[in-house]
Amino acid sequence: MTPAQATRESTNAASSYGGKPDDNTGTLDSLLQRMQTEGDFPALSQSIDTINQIVSNNDESVQALSSVLLKDFALTNKVLRLVNSATYSRFGGTISTISRAVMILGFNAVRSLAVTLTLIEHMQKNTQTAQLKEDVLAAYLTGILAHRIAATCGIPDSEEGFICGVFHHLGRLMMTCYFYDESLEIDKRVAQDETVDKAARAVLGVSYEDLGIGVARHWHLPERIVNSIQRVATPVALKSPNQTDKLRLIANLATALCRTASQHPPDGTSNEIDQLRRNFGASLNIGKKQLSDVIEESIEQFLSESEMFVTAPGKSCFLGSIKQWSGKTNEGSRADVKNVTTTSESTPANEDVVNGCAGQSLTTIAAVTAIDNTDHSTALTAGIQDITHALVRDYNLNDLLRIILETMYRGMGFSQVLLCTRDVRSNELRARFGFGARTEILLEYFNVPLGQARDVFQLALNKNADIFIANTQSESVVTRIPSWYRENVNARAFLVLPIVINNRIIGLFYADHDREEDFVIEPHLLQMLKTLRNQAILAIRQKS
Repeated sequence: MTPAQATRESTNAASSYGGKPDDNTGTLDSLLQRMQTEGDFPALSQSIDTINQIVSNNDESVQALSSVLLKDFALTNKVLRLVNSATYSRFGGTISTISRAVMILGFNAVRSLAVTLTLIEHMQKNTQTAQLKEDVLAAYLTGILAHRIAATCGIPDSEEGFICGVFHHLGRLMMTCYFYDESLEIDKRVAQDETVDKAARAVLGVSYEDLGIGVARHWHLPERIVNSIQRVATPVALKSPNQTDKLRLIANLATALCRTASQHPPDGTSNEIDQLRRNFGASLNIGKKQLSDVIEESIEQFLSESEMFVTAPGKSCFLGSIKQWSGKTNEGSRADVKNVTTTSESTPANEDVVNGCAGQSLTTIAAVTAIDNTDHSTALTAGIQDITHALVRDYNLNDLLRIILETMYRGMGFSQVLLCTRDVRSNELRARFGFGARTEILLEYFNVPLGQARDVFQLALNKNADIFIANTQSESVVTRIPSWYRENVNARAFLVLPIVINNRIIGLFYADHDREEDFVIEPHLLQMLKTLRNQAILAIRQKS
């Protein structure tokens, strides 16, 4: 869509709701320039813009999206927690990797969730005000409500409802985060019975809605999401909305429901909710019982997931109001959704590290890192189960190999993981894709020659032996490390798992750990990594 088309669509949409676009371009530009001077806004803009501009048109796009998300451990965990929540339970099973989430939910759904949670994650890190934390909770509940309303209304890709619900609060979030003093003045005026729009325009020159739309366009968000930020003046008059119109209606209804639940006592909301149903019901084709179920299920989900955003529940007025409204003030919020994986801080210990290299013992004694094996074991087990489920269905081989690689990466906390496959013309194994901070560099240089050399890679491939080197600087192995590896990679520790089928070298999985301390892989964890490699062999056999 060209900028001119986007402007016309926005103008037409505003007219259909009894509103009109404001001529506030100069004011918005000035506010955006002020926000650009804030240290974190440019970084937030770059993160959202990077994710949003990854286009789903080829295999590399899945790799690019997964790689971007995996750079942020907290964001990855929240995306996976959300896709494993009750909202997505219709997919069945556990989704333990971003790559698997893309395979199941679709590229656009995961990308949109990532953009939304990037915004929420950023807002959470800004701890300057308690109000901002409350605004984040309100946005998240609105997103849950909007998602369930969209599903109830039969919206294809109803996950987009979640994004539209959260971003309907964008203007308020930006105002509280970047114009805090002005937001206090606006709240003071509202407390004196001035409308929010009038107060915001008097103080800052634009409404929350205007600011939200301006920032959304600055981030190149899809026009459907931009339009959903716009308030609806007369929803009852719109009888045949298209999907863009419906998403805007859904975001507005979800926001109104969230406000009702947080600002009214539980026994005094029936009239307000009935009025909302009358206003929006005809356009969205949603009945009284359906709306009631949406509210109940959304609040149940919100309370179970609120721990992702609230470290001190007793200090949140918004959370307290929602609990009171739901009648659960004396109950702890349920945590029925487990984190797919967590990595604990490591503690040093002294022990012997013995590694097998093609039948030879390579022994080093050093300070090594004790790993929380329970977390690693849980993560690897979840990935193995995930892959087992995929193997009995129709699957794309590259997608499945990517899931295996990501399971190794996140499950063990490796610095880098790579999949190398055989290039017949050059008679070497070339890195095809991977995860980690140095992936782009390694994809260019990580090429393993096939031949009779006696380095650790050749030994692993020729003897089909799994090799783990705990310390590449150890005197017992230093002569076995090839020069190309020393020059281009040179990690502290690494693991090689060959992929050999019918005595033919197909490829290998490579993983390394480049921190200063030595790295230990416990035997049962090494066995799980081998299981993942064997699943890859099975997948290749089935497809060939």
